[in-house]
Amino acid sequence: MPKTMRYSSANELMLQLIPHQELEKLRDGTADESTWHTLTMRLDWGLFMAIDHFEDDVAKKSIREGLEALLAIKDRNSKLAKWGATGQEFHAIGLALNLTDEMQSRTTRREQDESLQAMLRLNDAMLKEGRSGLVDV
Repeated sequence: MPKTMRYSSANELMLQLIPHQELEKLRDGTADESTWHTLTMRLDWGLFMAIDHFEDDVAKKSIREGLEALLAIKDRNSKLAKWGATGQEFHAIGLALNLTDEMQSRTTRREQDESLQAMLRLNDAMLKEGRSGLVDV
């Protein structure tokens, strides 16, 4: 399928729905490390879409707050061996997911792929350098 065409509505919904289902796991106590990775990847991608294709500093700030919440959750898990979110963290992540969903609906597959590839290149470089955490991009 050419990158200028949209995903099917079922695939579009799946890309959006799975992270929201994973977010609910943080509330109901069934989250695990894969939950954290799914949410982090989705918000990383959303941040790159915001940077690459939108001039909305409020959205960028909100997505960064969602990512900061995920870092706090991971840090807490390393100390308590339990995955969960505070109400404030849950809200920040949910807002960031909603913004990412909106940007997904307003970008082409080509634009989405450009942002995804940029995100993957940065992640790869950071892994090679032994860095982690949020960076200014």
